[in-house]
Amino acid sequence: MEKREIVKRSLAFKEIPYVPWHFKFTVEAKDKLLDYLKEKDIEDYLQNHLLELGNDIGFFEYLGDNMFKDIFGVVWDRSIDKDIGNVKGTLLAEPTLKGYHFPDPLDSRYFEDIPGKISLYGDRFRLFAIGFSLFERAWTMRGMGNLLIDFCMNPEFVHELMDAITDYNIAQIEKASTYDIDEIELGDDWGQQRGLIMGYDFWKEFIYPYLKKTYKAIKDRGKFVFIHSCG
Repeated sequence: MEKREIVKRSLAFKEIPYVPWHFKFTVEAKDKLLDYLKEKDIEDYLQNHLLELGNDIGFFEYLGDNMFKDIFGVVWDRSIDKDIGNVKGTLLAEPTLKGYHFPDPLDSRYFEDIPGKISLYGDRFRLFAIGFSLFERAWTMRGMGNLLIDFCMNPEFVHELMDAITDYNIAQIEKASTYDIDEIELGDDWGQQRGLIMGYDFWKEFIYPYLKKTYKAIKDRGKFVFIHSCG
């Protein structure tokens, strides 16, 4: 039985020969593993059951000195956190989208790795990843503190921003679904040590409606929905 089929059966609560697995590493941990493996192929060694496709956040531009710019225009400092980084500055200094133009959701760089990876690892369960899929994308653009204040003071702007991000994501979902993939993975951290960052009422008002719209778009195309959310 192929790995892809084993994952599908597990998601359908059907009998499987064993529990499928997927290992993923931070930059530092992966470097240590590669050093340990010497010349061995890491994918052959891990035998993962999931095949991650796409570019989840859109880190396409290196500015030098550990600085990266994502496709939305947010600058990240990776001098400490080598995997994602810390946001530098504020892209949306005011609670408005006036003057800001969203990037092209169909930028070919998001999809260019799909055919090649499927040809190499076609036996795996195929997921297209959209990182920072809603709240995280919003706060990286506006600033965490600013966005949480906007929840109280500028709710119309928050809905406008969340709606624009959702439309962007759905355009990517539509394009990704033209390939032979199995699911869409969304990444969006909402939690802290004691509960939701924004509290349940704000989550229900500003997050839930857009999740519902996004999940429907995925399911309407016959794909599974995966959600990663810390906390």
